[in-house]
Amino acid sequence: MSITVFSITNQNANLGYSNSIKSLAEENKNGKVLNFDLGNFDKSVFEEELSKASKTSQTLLLTSAAFDTAFLNDISKKFPNTKIVLTSDKFYDNDLSNISKISLVMPEKAINKYKEKFPNTNITGYNAELVASPSKEDMENRANDFKKLNPTVAEEIETTLTNKKTNVFFVGGRVSLPDGGFKENTPEIFTNIAKNIVKSGNPTIVTFHGLRSFTKGDNSNDFAPYLAFEETIKNYLQPKQKVIILTKEAKSNNQRKSVAKVFEKNQTSYFSINESKFGAAEYYFLLNEVVKNKFILRATVEQMNFIPEALTLGADVGKFIPCIWDLHVQSNLDTYGSLFENYFKTGEPLLTQSQAFKKLLNEADLNNILLSKGFER
Repeated sequence: MSITVFSITNQNANLGYSNSIKSLAEENKNGKVLNFDLGNFDKSVFEEELSKASKTSQTLLLTSAAFDTAFLNDISKKFPNTKIVLTSDKFYDNDLSNISKISLVMPEKAINKYKEKFPNTNITGYNAELVASPSKEDMENRANDFKKLNPTVAEEIETTLTNKKTNVFFVGGRVSLPDGGFKENTPEIFTNIAKNIVKSGNPTIVTFHGLRSFTKGDNSNDFAPYLAFEETIKNYLQPKQKVIILTKEAKSNNQRKSVAKVFEKNQTSYFSINESKFGAAEYYFLLNEVVKNKFILRATVEQMNFIPEALTLGADVGKFIPCIWDLHVQSNLDTYGSLFENYFKTGEPLLTQSQAFKKLLNEADLNNILLSKGFER
């Protein structure tokens, strides 16, 4: 019996976990993957597909603890043989008390906290300190597509990186809290990080990681913090210093457009970016170039996707320098602490959700084999 994975994402929430869930689901190499998004979710269609698949395969429901998990109670009752799997990079204050059995793919601290809070729920933990990332090939394809569509901007970045004194910063934004809310962006927070970024006087490239830099928790555009960042860069720019920013501009209907800006003393150059069919292509282009050229990896600490993505592209753990700012939670600092501690003790990176989920799938495959031979587990 094969395995069918039903992945539940929420692209509209801009929580950053939808891509991780999709990446995990694709680990089901020998089975089928069906993706559903909560932004356009028809429960009746979902249940119909789940019922159909459960007749010919083992079914597995994969989603994030960051999303509203209330519907899982109903699914666990209607489909008790469906394996429910929650992923996360931290503990969330959601309710698992009415779910009889669940598997958690997340850091050990989060797993233990769920077990303590819900002692009557049968919880199986698969320890993974790092979230899943796209494959190296996927990220390189995005990077190459950006370069093909935007040769002028790509050349500007590549030329700047020939100067080994160049600093590169990956800046994020609002951070999700355990109760499902957000610690929001503010102009003051963005002003402070901008001052830190230009203080060396060296050539500098900045990119913003995801939509959290430009939106509020309700997904509406919020460019005031970024504009304060940009104004600070212009005001604190040192003589002969160049700063390249890959960023967004607000469009109508709460949309955003990718742009590149090059700041020099008394001069600003503007480039409209041709959008790739792949998401975040400019981010992956810069990350790929930085890893290839063995530059220091400076990223604001809340970006949990950044670590596994850089490692998948071949980065050395010793190149990471996390920028600690107000937009973080303790679990972000814990992840970096675990990353460095594990690396300097063992020379190995931390386990990712992909590795943990592969283990879960392998166990499910073994369970299928035993059941087919008349054994019960």
